[in-house]
Amino acid sequence: MTTEIKGEIHGQSSYLNCSIDARYPLRFVGFFPCLNQWDEVGDCDRLTLTAVERAIAEINQDTNILRCFKIEVLPITDPIQNPTEIIKFLYEKHNNLPIHGVIGPYHPESAEMFAYIFGHYLSTLQISYSVTSVLLDDNERYPYFHTTIPNDKYFGVIISKLLDHFRWGRVAIISTLDEESELAISKKLKLDNKRVHLFNPFLNSTESILNFSKEDDFRIFLAIMDPRTARNLICQAYHAGLTTAKYAWILHGMTNPNWWRVEDVNSTDCTNNEMKEALESALFVDMQTSTLPKMNY
Repeated sequence: MTTEIKGEIHGQSSYLNCSIDARYPLRFVGFFPCLNQWDEVGDCDRLTLTAVERAIAEINQDTNILRCFKIEVLPITDPIQNPTEIIKFLYEKHNNLPIHGVIGPYHPESAEMFAYIFGHYLSTLQISYSVTSVLLDDNERYPYFHTTIPNDKYFGVIISKLLDHFRWGRVAIISTLDEESELAISKKLKLDNKRVHLFNPFLNSTESILNFSKEDDFRIFLAIMDPRTARNLICQAYHAGLTTAKYAWILHGMTNPNWWRVEDVNSTDCTNNEMKEALESALFVDMQTSTLPKMNY
């Protein structure tokens, strides 16, 4: 990246000595899910895109920060599928202009793949606004990856303090995170003397998880998963009688205020009214400033 920037400033001796009248571009690509409308799985995040644009505008206005450089961002749809094609597009077809950095992607799987390619083959800065996996803390494997939010290990600290606040000492964790992140959260809770049972939805059916929870009298649930999976889980918990006043469900904050709505009658066994009733026992906890505090009832 340094070589490309020096090549663009046409003979200026250094970044510190260049004239502030010349603003040379630092080109970033920003990956943001569903830029134009809410998508069906509820992962849209207009607030993050707006926040990034405002932050870049403030940086560009303050010449004491970047002096004679100006950040330019090309926002494109998040590469949920075919990330290798997106990379090829960026580095071969984007008007033959260099890409100095990437913001995102939103989805953990894409972000991890990009982080490895950028770190070992393209030497490109990557800044994440959403990925919290502890796997990406490996600086040798992902040397150019940076994040603006704490990882899942710190999320465990937040959950532990929440449980302490309500004097809840026993919790069932239902998570679709990677194994290392799950262990980081459960380890922190156990160190703080919480009784933890970790369920894996990939190995156990939702029905078996809920039946075991009812038989073992779990009252507090921590569900860490994508919006669609969370919606279906809460729906089944509602029918199992596990969303009444004596139960509490702790969920990640959702970036789409309509994530709970049932748009397709074949996608879940609950009506919108039943989902509203089920969510009366839910708490939302997140570390991202993009999380919407209210749902559209």
